[in-house]
Amino acid sequence: MSQSIKGRLTEKNSKPIPFANAVLLKDTVVVYVAGCDNNGLFNIVANNTDVYKLKISSIGYKAHEQNCKAGDIGTIILEEDVTMLSEAVVKANRPLVTQEQDKTIFNVKTMGKLEGMKATDVLQYAPRVIVNPTGGIMVGNTAATVFVNNRQLSGDEATNYLENLDAKDIERIEIQNTHGGDKDASIQGGVINIITKSGITGLSGNVSLYASTPESGFYNYRPNAGFYWGTNNWNIYGSYSYTQARSSQYSETLNDYLHNNTSHFTTTDYIMHTNSHVYKIGSVFTLNKKHSVGIEFNGTSNNPKQSYSTGDILYKKSPAESDNAVANTTYKSNSDYYNLVASYNWNFDTLGSYVRFLGNYNNRNSYSRNMLNTVYSHWTDNNIYETNISDADGKNFSGTADFVKNLPGKWSIRAGGKYLTSKRDSRLNTFEGQNTTPFSSSEWDYTEQIAGGYIGLSKNFTDNIFASASIRAENTDIEGKSSDSEDEKLEKNYTNWFPYFYFSHKLSDNWSYNLVYTKSIYRPAFSLMNAYSNRFSDVLYDIGNPDLKAELTDMLNLTFNFKKHSSSLYYKHTPNVITEYFYVEDDITYHTNINYGKTSSVTLDYNYNDKPVEWWQVNFYIAGFYTHIPKSYNKTEKWSVNASWTNRFFINHIGELMFNINGYTSTIRGNAYQKGTYTTNISYSRSFFKNKLNFRIGINDIFNTMKVRVNNHVPTLNYVFYAKNLTQQFWCSITYNFSTKNKVNKSSVKNDNPILNRL
Repeated sequence: MSQSIKGRLTEKNSKPIPFANAVLLKDTVVVYVAGCDNNGLFNIVANNTDVYKLKISSIGYKAHEQNCKAGDIGTIILEEDVTMLSEAVVKANRPLVTQEQDKTIFNVKTMGKLEGMKATDVLQYAPRVIVNPTGGIMVGNTAATVFVNNRQLSGDEATNYLENLDAKDIERIEIQNTHGGDKDASIQGGVINIITKSGITGLSGNVSLYASTPESGFYNYRPNAGFYWGTNNWNIYGSYSYTQARSSQYSETLNDYLHNNTSHFTTTDYIMHTNSHVYKIGSVFTLNKKHSVGIEFNGTSNNPKQSYSTGDILYKKSPAESDNAVANTTYKSNSDYYNLVASYNWNFDTLGSYVRFLGNYNNRNSYSRNMLNTVYSHWTDNNIYETNISDADGKNFSGTADFVKNLPGKWSIRAGGKYLTSKRDSRLNTFEGQNTTPFSSSEWDYTEQIAGGYIGLSKNFTDNIFASASIRAENTDIEGKSSDSEDEKLEKNYTNWFPYFYFSHKLSDNWSYNLVYTKSIYRPAFSLMNAYSNRFSDVLYDIGNPDLKAELTDMLNLTFNFKKHSSSLYYKHTPNVITEYFYVEDDITYHTNINYGKTSSVTLDYNYNDKPVEWWQVNFYIAGFYTHIPKSYNKTEKWSVNASWTNRFFINHIGELMFNINGYTSTIRGNAYQKGTYTTNISYSRSFFKNKLNFRIGINDIFNTMKVRVNNHVPTLNYVFYAKNLTQQFWCSITYNFSTKNKVNKSSVKNDNPILNRL
C-alpha cells in the first residue's frame, strides 16, 4: 500500500523555503525525486512499511539528511550557507519534465548549458511544442497562446519577445493542452506560460549579433543587448534589438472563373525590406514579504517596404483568346506598437493564497500605401492604375483580478474577472491614376468591449487524485459605424458560458492519466465583418459580412503518461463554423465569409521527451488527426499527420549539435486543401571563456523543401496557389555574457505569481 512522506521546509524564523529539491533513497538507490512547492511543502510517494533516507538541498542552504518512514515528518529547518555563489555550476536533480496538477512543467535549467540560446530555441525541446521555421508556435496540432509570467502576449509581441528572451533567464515552462477557466475563453488551443527567474542580486547581461546569408543581395542581421540588475528588494531589467532584413517569395496563382469561362494566371516576385526596433524595460519592487508591485514598458516599431513584379495572363477559354499584362506593385507601410503593464500582488497567508491585479494598455498605429499598375496588351478597359492608402489607430486596455484561497483539507477556491475594451479607427482611400481626389473612400470606427468573470474549485482528494472545475461567463459588446452612411452600422451584444473540468489520477509512480473538458470562442475579426470592398484583381473582390456570428468549440482531451512517454486523444466540435463563400454579381466574383455547417476533428498523438543519456536530449512528437466537414465545397474528410523530431547532442570539449525535422502531410484548412511539406534544420554551438562567449552557426531548411501549395474549389471559382519563400539560409550568432557576483536572494518572496518575477 502506497502512502506518502510529507513535510515543510523553513528558515529559523519560520519563513518557508520554496522550490527545494527532495530526494528519497532506499538502500542508496534513488526511488523518487521531487520539488517543494512555493510554500516549502513536499509530498513524496512511499511505501508505508519501508525506512528511507531523505536528502534535502536548496541553493543558499546547507544540505539536510534524515531517516524517515511514511507519514507527516513535520517542519525541517535548513541552515543558511553563507558561501557566495560565484561562477558556480549547479547540477539540478529535478526531472526534465514533471506534472503539477493541470500543468506539464518543463524544467529548463535541467537542460544543461543554455548560453547563447533564446526562448524560441528552448521551446523546441518542450513536450508537445512545435516551433515552425516561420516563428509560429504550436502545442500539438493547434496554434499556442503564449504567456510570460501569466501575462498574455499578442502574436507579434510574442514573436519579438521570445526572440529576445535569453534561455538562461527562464526558470521553467508550463504547458497546458487547453486553457483553464481562469483564462480568456478566446484561447483556441494550448497554453504556454514561461516563468522567468527571480531572486538574483547583482548585475548581469549580454550583447549579441545575429546574421544570415543574403536574400536578394542583402545580409540580414540583428544586434541585441539586454541587462538585469537586482537587490534584495527590487530589480530593473531591459533589452533592445534592431533588425534589418530582406525576404523574398515567388508565387503562382490560378483563378479559374467558372461563370464566364475566364482564367487569370499570375506569377509574382516579391521582395520585402524590414527595419524594426524592439525594446523593453521594467522593474519589480518587493515592498515586504507579502506585497509587490511592478511595471514594464515594451514596444515595437516596424517599417516594412514591399515591392512586387507581377506577370498576368488573362484568357478566355471559348472563344480562345488571351491577354498578357505586366503589373508592378509597390507597398509601403509602417506600424508602431507599445505596451504598458502594471501589476500588484498580495500574498496574504502562509498557504500560498494570493490576490493579483494586472493592468495592460497598448497602442498600435499603422499606415500603408499600395500602388497598383496593371497594363494589359489589348483589353484596355481592364487596365488598373490605382493607389490604395489606408491607416488605422488602435487602442485597448485590459484589467484582470485573480483571487486564490487555499483551504485546509487541500481545497482551493479561485475567482476573478477581466475587462477589455478595444477601439479601432480605420480609413481607406482609393485614388485612380494621378488624381488627388479619391474616387472611393471609407472610414469605420469600431469598438469592442468584453467583460468576463469566473469562479472555480479544486481539491487534492488523495495524494494521487486531483480535480478542478470552474464556470466562466463573458459578455461581448460590439459597435461599428461608418462615417459615410448612418445606415452602415454594426451592433452585436451576446453572452456566453464556458464550463471547465479537469481530473487527474496517478495510478503508480510511472502511470497517470488526466481528463479535461473545455469550451472556447472565436470572435471574427472586424475585417471579416465590415463593409469594405477590397480589390484583389479586376474580377475578384473581398467583402465583409456584418451578420457573421462567433464560433463556439467544445473540446474533450484524455491523456495518458508513462515515465517519459505520453499520449493524448482529442475531440473537437464546432457547430457553427465560419466558412469562405463566393458569389458573382455583374461579372465580378466576390469573396466573403458565412456561418455554414459544422466541423469535427479527432486527434491521437504521442510524445517522448527525455535525456536518454547524459549527452543526448530528444523531443519527439507525432499526431494523426481526422477532420470531418459535412458541408464543404471540397473534401469533407481527411486523415493527416503532423510530426516533429528535435535532438540535442552534447560533445565534450567540442560543443553542442542540434538537429530538427518537422512537417505535416496534406490536410484540410477550412474549405481549402493544403498539400504537405517538411523542413530540416541543423545548428552547432560552442562556448568559450567559461561560457561567457558563445558562438552558434546553423542552416535552416537544409533541403529547401518548405513550400505552400493550396487548392480551393468552390461553385464559382477554382483557386490554385503555390508559394516558395527563400527559407534555405545559413546563419550565425555570437553572444557575450557578463555578470557580477550573484547569489540567491533568499529574502524575496517567490511563488508562481508573475509580479514576483519579471512581468
